[in-house]
Amino acid sequence: MAARRMFEREIGNGLRAGDRNARRRRVKALAGVSAFVVALAAAQAAQADTLVVARDYNNYSMGTSSSGHTGGGEWGIVSINGFTPPSAASGVTYSGNTFQTFCLERNETLSPGTYTWTMSDSAHNGGVGGATNNADPICAATAYLYGLFYSGQLTNFGGYSYNYTFGSNRTASAGELQDAIWLLEDELTSTQINHSTAGWAWAQAAISAVGSSTSIGNVRVLTLTDSNGNHQDVLVMVPLPSAALLGFGLMSAVGAVGILRRRKNHSVLA
Repeated sequence: MAARRMFEREIGNGLRAGDRNARRRRVKALAGVSAFVVALAAAQAAQADTLVVARDYNNYSMGTSSSGHTGGGEWGIVSINGFTPPSAASGVTYSGNTFQTFCLERNETLSPGTYTWTMSDSAHNGGVGGATNNADPICAATAYLYGLFYSGQLTNFGGYSYNYTFGSNRTASAGELQDAIWLLEDELTSTQINHSTAGWAWAQAAISAVGSSTSIGNVRVLTLTDSNGNHQDVLVMVPLPSAALLGFGLMSAVGAVGILRRRKNHSVLA
């Protein structure tokens, strides 16, 4: 009997050891699956969203302003992955484009092509006007002006109207609106712009319209990069509220608070 009990104990110990080994194998297998899932999710997250930029000198792009500045908007965004902007008013977006936009920085370049984009409330690297912690938040007046343009309502504003008819008159209007945006974003000084132009008048009218407001509404910034590094930052309209923006808000509580903070302390420019 004693020998039998000893045998049974040995068998039991062997079975328990086998169970422990099996459990270890299962844990290792589950750990391997979990690691694969995490790696796959990380790889998917690393696949950055892209957009395609176009320009058309004959219909909307890079008109020379009355103050002699060129090289800015309008730019046409042909397509964009990972985000669907709201539709602009009829006649605002050129056929084949998803939306029209303008530059924020005078010291960064942009050419037709495909770029990776990230969204925030700031121009990154800061442009001529400089940045704090590598970010230069857009001001309420800039957002207001772009909103008027996008909605087709930049008419009789500050005594001037945007010419939405595609062609040479629209490229001229584009040059003036780009000047206004650069002025508001400190990329141009008041001495670099003719005070008798639409660009100057639109900037002043936007400053007056927003008053002490700090809101940029549903206007945001797309920072564009490619294998050569940073390129231009451009304006974009987003739908609010939107589930697409939850990630933006979660990524940076500080950035979300920044939306409510005064960008640039503009009074009427002298």
